[in-house]
Amino acid sequence: MKINNNSNYTNENFTDFDLHSRRVELSNFEDCKFVNCNLTVTQFWECEFIDCEFKNSDLTLIQFDKSKFLETDFMDSRFSLSKLDKCNFEEAINYYIDPLKNSIEGAKFSSPEVLSLLSPFKIKIDQIF
Repeated sequence: MKINNNSNYTNENFTDFDLHSRRVELSNFEDCKFVNCNLTVTQFWECEFIDCEFKNSDLTLIQFDKSKFLETDFMDSRFSLSKLDKCNFEEAINYYIDPLKNSIEGAKFSSPEVLSLLSPFKIKIDQIF
């Protein structure tokens, strides 16, 4: 399967997919799964991911400029040296983003998942509700 710019993808399963060093612009993904994918050095510009899953995928040196992740699950995937500026993670879950190793300027997050940004510091946080 090939991913094109200005396209819509629904219920697609990208397993062991290599998208290394590609640029994807203005595309929408809904109910898609990215499993064991190589997305290193890939650029997603103003893309929208709705109810998607990124499982065990390499998100190193990736750029998700101004992308949205609505109800998207990043289980066992880690961002490393990535540019996530102005991304919307407000409804995303299970992401691991080290704010010292990734650019997140202007990105949006929601509680309680935003607390995962503190994971690299190995501190303990009491829940007060």
